Amino acid sequence: MEENISIKKTEERLSRQLGRRSLGSIVQHNLLKEGSSRIHKDTLLIFDPSDLRKKYAKKMENLCTIRDGSEKELGTGYWLCHVVGAELQGESVVPLYGGLYSTESSDFMSENREWLSVIDSVSKAVSKRGIWVMDRGGDRNEILGPLLDRRLRFLIRMVGGRRHLEVGGKGKTPLEIALSCSCPYA
Repeated sequence: MEENISIKKTEERLSRQLGRRSLGSIVQHNLLKEGSSRIHKDTLLIFDPSDLRKKYAKKMENLCTIRDGSEKELGTGYWLCHVVGAELQGESVVPLYGGLYSTESSDFMSENREWLSVIDSVSKAVSKRGIWVMDRGGDRNEILGPLLDRRLRFLIRMVGGRRHLEVGGKGKTPLEIALSCSCPYA
């Protein structure tokens, strides 16, 4: 950092700053502010829930049980939510949101609330521009309903044939709907 002080003093100063409770929200606010100007009407807003496993941690605050996606097993750690913006024809990725949460935290209410809070924060910052892209898990009523209520555009990978959607007044599975679409370039 080319400071005219000892490295120990630099480390102490930086550690003090990392301990500030408001630092995370300030960084998140600035990240959204910087990235939002690069989001357009058809930019993909890719929502990626994930996990951060802390395999050897024993005393970290609010460690919770997570499903380690890499190891395909339960472990301890934190849940993550990431949102990035990407253009269909572009090569750049715009980070918009990154945050951890724990099911053991005193202010945790539900995974759905965590997800919707992230979606609301990003949607507000980008003035509802963009198209939300979510994997399975986003196809639950507790997420689909609010996305529709908020008039957000979205693409969600749906779980098999369990879900029925209303098309022309009739309930159809996603596969039935897909097969009925004309595909002139198939």
